[in-house]
Amino acid sequence: MKTSILLPVLIFINTSALISEPIANLIKGIDTFWLIVLEVLLLIGYLINNTLKGLNTFSELDLNNLNLFVIKDSKKS
Repeated sequence: MKTSILLPVLIFINTSALISEPIANLIKGIDTFWLIVLEVLLLIGYLINNTLKGLNTFSELDLNNLNLFVIKDSKKS
């Protein structure tokens, strides 16, 4: 759950760094290509996180109705 919150926040911060003028003045020395690459990597990480979370809930095993019988060896009794 923490990753699901962290990734959109980082995506929002990175996007605002790309499009807002005051922040652009602060990061004037940084090439925007690297910010765009970081944005794409964050989006890919977010998609992978959502996919794996959905896969985790899909692959959950329900063993509530499993009946196990343990048979003791009569020679050891």
